[in-house]
Amino acid sequence: MLYSKPQDDFTIITARSRLLALEMKHGFIDCVHLFLAILKETCLAGKYLQAIDAEVLDKQIRDLYPANGTQTIKDDFALTVWAERTVKHAYTIARINEQRSINSIHLLLAILSFEDKTITGPIERAGILIEDITEDYFKKKIKKFPAPFDVIRAKTYNKVEIFLLEITGKKIKKIQQIYETAVALYYYYQFEDVIKICETGLSLSPDDLYLKDLIACGKYKSGDYQSALKLIDELIENRPDSDNINYEVTKAYIYDIIGSHDKSAIILDKLLAMNPDDKELLNHKGFNLSKQEQYTESIPFFEKAIAMDATASFTLNNLGFSKFKLRDVNGAMALIDKSLALHKGNAYAYKNKGIILMEQGNNEDALQNFDLALKFGYTEKYGDEVLQLIKQIN
Repeated sequence: MLYSKPQDDFTIITARSRLLALEMKHGFIDCVHLFLAILKETCLAGKYLQAIDAEVLDKQIRDLYPANGTQTIKDDFALTVWAERTVKHAYTIARINEQRSINSIHLLLAILSFEDKTITGPIERAGILIEDITEDYFKKKIKKFPAPFDVIRAKTYNKVEIFLLEITGKKIKKIQQIYETAVALYYYYQFEDVIKICETGLSLSPDDLYLKDLIACGKYKSGDYQSALKLIDELIENRPDSDNINYEVTKAYIYDIIGSHDKSAIILDKLLAMNPDDKELLNHKGFNLSKQEQYTESIPFFEKAIAMDATASFTLNNLGFSKFKLRDVNGAMALIDKSLALHKGNAYAYKNKGIILMEQGNNEDALQNFDLALKFGYTEKYGDEVLQLIKQIN
């Protein structure tokens, strides 16, 4: 299908992104410039982003990149690899939905299809989902779009193939290609493909710790926690000490997910001894205590973390649930509601609010919150507890 000339809506966004890059002296156009242009211009996609503050994002982008570009208004601005990929993806999204030209909505959907922390953070806090946009615009619910590039075919290289790659000097390049594809797929949330492709890479380079790191991340994101733990232990043993804290934090988190709270507690106590003012560790320690029904003991950790960051929505939710378990229902609901006001995509907060409402006998509102927990990915992130709670009501 041939495309018609892009409509003014899309042209205006790309032109504004160029002006933003010029004004910020960045020397290139990245996805953050495209996204900020959507926020700042009057365009079709704007109605989906009204909860996001363009000026806050503007400041973050200025802080993110050095202002060392030398281009003038007459010069060309190169798209980054990710920005170029995103624009191409917008065309693909239009094509698979049988639309001949692209606009800012297709571009927004392409931007939302991968993880960019500068963009993903405000999007998640605003509770914006691809499925809501597609249901409104395409009149059909699409949760995610496939990555906009060809995936390397998963395979196991035999000794002859490895030998041929070595003697032709292509082995290192092939491993690098596999790694770069796997990284891109990870950011597009295609974790099963990440695992398969990295396993292909390991058949070429069995001791490659970068590939094993990606497999561990993919296993963790896919819910294969035991395999992830095994790989993390291997990585802790073989990678530099600078990486070990992140691995230990992930291990503690996995242990809490699978119910091994005592093992998580040992790790968290060790890490907090080294980093007593780390707000994420404080929240995690409080969470670990609450999972062991030590609600009174959990509160000081949550409160210390909140004193450091009053907008910590996940910590506010966790503190709220501990207060609920200590029979401070009003205080609990106020904290959880505040958490949801700060982060409308907090699936755990919807679950906790649903539990409180269910225990109060308000099953209708409880089900609404459980449905929101599922909508924002509770099962994929944390397990099937919400599904079990819904069964109790039905």
